[in-house]
Amino acid sequence: MARPTARSLLDCFPELNREDAEVLAQYARQAEGNSDAVDKVFELLEESIEDAGEYATFGVEAIRGAWHDRYYGDIVALYLNTGETYNCTLIYDCVKERFHVLDWGTFVETAPKYYGIE
Repeated sequence: MARPTARSLLDCFPELNREDAEVLAQYARQAEGNSDAVDKVFELLEESIEDAGEYATFGVEAIRGAWHDRYYGDIVALYLNTGETYNCTLIYDCVKERFHVLDWGTFVETAPKYYGIE
């Protein structure tokens, strides 16, 4: 699983410009562990993609599994829905409190068993 860097974000979202990718990568690293900031990262990424006019996204979706904390409950990950299970996207692992650049299908297939994803 790739961590969000300007390069990994540009590989995943080629419609981003370099400056936006650098800002998003830095903000994503700083936002880890802060639920309000996590939401802002997804909002900024979605706005940047849609402003580029390449394609629309379908909002932030949740991957549910076992209950793990009082804030997220049974949500083990959040991701920006780009329309296909195996399209590259930005994922926030709510259990480990880390962002990844990866498709959500692979995330689900490789998640540890204690995540409880069915």
